[in-house]
Amino acid sequence: MRIKYYKVMRKILIIVIALSYSVQSDHVVAQTTGWTESFSIGKMDSEDEMDLFGDIDDIFVLSADSIYIADDMPMHVRQVNASGKVVNVYGSRGLAPEELSSMSTFTVNSDGSLVVSDYRSRRFKVFSSSGDLDATHAFDNVGFPRRIRQIDSGEYVILVGRSGRPVEESRPLFAHVDREFSVISKFGMTRHMQVDTTGFVANFMDYNPGYFDVHQSSLVYVPPVFEGRIYYFEYDGSRWSKARFVETSSFLSDPIAVYDPDDRPTDALLIRTVVEGDYAAKILSRAIGVLFTSDKTIALFYILDSESDEGEFVIRMEEYSVDGELLSSARFRENGAGRLSSVQSQIEVGAYHDGLFYLIDSHLYPRVRAMAPSYQKP
Repeated sequence: MRIKYYKVMRKILIIVIALSYSVQSDHVVAQTTGWTESFSIGKMDSEDEMDLFGDIDDIFVLSADSIYIADDMPMHVRQVNASGKVVNVYGSRGLAPEELSSMSTFTVNSDGSLVVSDYRSRRFKVFSSSGDLDATHAFDNVGFPRRIRQIDSGEYVILVGRSGRPVEESRPLFAHVDREFSVISKFGMTRHMQVDTTGFVANFMDYNPGYFDVHQSSLVYVPPVFEGRIYYFEYDGSRWSKARFVETSSFLSDPIAVYDPDDRPTDALLIRTVVEGDYAAKILSRAIGVLFTSDKTIALFYILDSESDEGEFVIRMEEYSVDGELLSSARFRENGAGRLSSVQSQIEVGAYHDGLFYLIDSHLYPRVRAMAPSYQKP
């Protein structure tokens, strides 16, 4: 009887501590005042096809008047200004050397040239700033490039997705390559499989390996399953350091993998408890981006789904120092977007520049939204 009593009291204590942590963690967020859309690129309907996007895959921002948007439908990278006027177009659909057959990512180099991944031909294609094809490089030893960014040495870091290996096999998450795209090193070991306590499995790392950003020779990364920590790497000129964690205030419980027996495994989802005033709810959480806002500060983005009938969801941003101190937070709420499993694949925070965060938002129609957070410092 005494043992049963202690077990019950222990469970009550755990619940009280978890709820206390939820209130304390969310108290900072409750001070926020929302987001303001500065401008949007892309229209729902237009007679000019250059006002429309089909499938936005990636973006890169040099300034508000130099925004690069990769569109998988016409298979090109479009450079536009803040009003959406086209400055230049890189590539087009086709099988010729200067054309693209299957984009997966791109980046803009420090000299203004572009590197575009053409996955079907297994080539990185380098376009000059004027749009001419300068060079092609094979990436047979890289895997599937999901995102590429240039570091301050002029070399590149590539986030690797599905590589064709057995799902049980561990593999590196990142490839560090030189300017000729020869592999220098691979780092950030992970596994394809995630198994929860019920035995369900999610192959989430195959389909969405997560999000990363670089600043000079530092790298931050979050997996699509938001587990409450940001992975931080530094390059010393010879090797990448072992990842250390930037612990966030949003970590409350372990991820639970969700499996549909009639379909392929879905991404694993994180069940969190959020308390706002008198309202407490179990909600699902998935990361949609992580970005450097300076050399010492990181912005983390994730979606919360309330599972309401209206499909309401909240996008939350939390800004941290690289040492894990919560500096600020902001959020905005939208309605009618559908369930989280579809929303997350349609919204991504892809770039930051001069106080604006650039969202790839396709849940109503494909567009890029430049958003300015309005928040109070905690």
